[in-house]
Amino acid sequence: MRNFRGALGAAVATAVGALAALAVLPPVVPAAWLSDTVASDGPLEVTLDVDFAPENLPRTERAPVAFAIAGTMDTTNGSYPSPLRQLVLEFDRDSAIDGTGLPRCENGYRDVRRSLDEMKAACEDAIVGGGRVDVGVVFVEEAAFGAGELVVFNGRAKDRRTTLYAVAQITRPVPVTIVMPIEIKKRRQGRIGTEAIVSVPEFAHGAGFITDFRLRLDRRLGGRETTNGVISLQCPDGKFTVGVRAKFENESLIRDELPQQCRAGARLAK
Repeated sequence: MRNFRGALGAAVATAVGALAALAVLPPVVPAAWLSDTVASDGPLEVTLDVDFAPENLPRTERAPVAFAIAGTMDTTNGSYPSPLRQLVLEFDRDSAIDGTGLPRCENGYRDVRRSLDEMKAACEDAIVGGGRVDVGVVFVEEAAFGAGELVVFNGRAKDRRTTLYAVAQITRPVPVTIVMPIEIKKRRQGRIGTEAIVSVPEFAHGAGFITDFRLRLDRRLGGRETTNGVISLQCPDGKFTVGVRAKFENESLIRDELPQQCRAGARLAK
């Protein structure tokens, strides 16, 4: 078996040019991440980063923000990481995630036989974010690596509950479209107010695993007018917290909190 880190590095190096063309959103968040944490469970090692913009926020009313999260799955022993099955983001009670006021993609993301370009055309007004995902697929004892575009659509809205859909299209090492529901739930427990639960299905007949992802939730792209995004924040005390839980197929569990700083006192534009 080739060393996982070396194989992944080679794959990323060959994909840099292609990834430049996969940008879904303009660069609305700073290039440098505000937070960087590494958590481990046995040989599994996960690096997580989060960011948001703008940093200046109102004290007493929520304002729309762009929110970004990045993750890298690695191992300390050269093996391939277990497939990620669920990613749970726990947002501070001073935040809200709500897509009920935005256009929704009713059917476009359901038909995975479509290309991602066709899905984007069918649900242009419902795009609320995007990024990229890097994957590996195990063939006998070796793995091959690839990368693809990631687009987030505003989906179901029922009883003021939002479900988003992150759709990734991979062309190599095998062509596959991955549809990942993101269920938004209210949760009043301590400082946590909202959960975003990302479910990652099996792909490539169970032989696929995610090695790296970059995801931004931003204002929608559809149409010519900019509208509020799905995430909004207020900053009453200069800080808020994002908790992360990552569950893997081999039952590994990564859990951490990523404290963030904000600057209170901005006024919401009327």
